[in-house]
Amino acid sequence: MPYRIRALDEAISRSRRDMGELGVELVRARRTCGASQAEVARALGWSASKVRRIERGQRKSVTHLELASFASVVGLRYSGRFFVGGVRLREAAQLEMINGYRELVTAWGWNCRIEDPIPMTGDLRAFDLMLRAGGLRIGHEFISRLHDVQAQIRPLVRKQRDAGIDSPVLVVRDNAESRRAIETAGGVVEDLFPLSPRAVLGALRDGRDPGGNGIVFWRSRLAAG
Repeated sequence: MPYRIRALDEAISRSRRDMGELGVELVRARRTCGASQAEVARALGWSASKVRRIERGQRKSVTHLELASFASVVGLRYSGRFFVGGVRLREAAQLEMINGYRELVTAWGWNCRIEDPIPMTGDLRAFDLMLRAGGLRIGHEFISRLHDVQAQIRPLVRKQRDAGIDSPVLVVRDNAESRRAIETAGGVVEDLFPLSPRAVLGALRDGRDPGGNGIVFWRSRLAAG
């Protein structure tokens, strides 16, 4: 099963578990304040069956507002938050970069795997592309539009740490927007990815580990530098 599909299935299962756990908390809070399901329903202008389904985690499309409203009448405050961890959809430009780069490095003898997962239980993050040869693993992250350096490249540094990768490579489409973002960020990119495109590609061409974090500016399907 493709990793992206597996991640979606896991997200759906997690959502169902979360709704069940939220329902248990709502029941506990309602009973603590001595209210019945009918009383909660009257306070919210809902049917008792709706209250019952939410408490049982059986209502398929519960909104953020409904959870917050239910919580408010039983002495709770609901706050939904997002956390980094899942794989993301890719735009056409990014897919073109990945496929072109993969074709290039495969010709140099590297085995490639798209969306190589972080080897941590329950962690849905993955490298966009992982190169393997012998005992080497070189993780890659592809960015077609670099506009917020801090937000876009820090996740790769965290992946490097958590996956135990020594020499991750950041592949950025070579355009005016990316160049401006790097210039605006000062020395952040150079500090985190000090190896030049020439050094990175030269090492990969020779089947070697680049020996450090590096950056590649991708210009076309079969040419980078």
